[in-house]
Amino acid sequence: MKSGAPFGVEIVINLQQDRHVVHLLHNLLSPMLFSDNRPGRLTLRDISLALNERWIGSVRGIVTIDGKALPVEREGKWVQATVPQLKVHEALAWLH
Repeated sequence: MKSGAPFGVEIVINLQQDRHVVHLLHNLLSPMLFSDNRPGRLTLRDISLALNERWIGSVRGIVTIDGKALPVEREGKWVQATVPQLKVHEALAWLH
């Protein structure tokens, strides 16, 4: 995996029957930030992730936890997607 995630973003990959699920967890948050209600205060944007198709198998699409399809970019053996925004948790399914 290659990632453009900043320090403090934990990435966990789980293999399921027909997909790899990539979880992103925003660990830079503190209780004081949760009381700050300014728009966008807790949000990270445009985090790139790339998985190696030689290791995980052919990818036919990438969707968010709510079913929204993300554009898929390929560069050689790497399949890349960009997470538009990350508040506390996001999950992407890399479908095979």
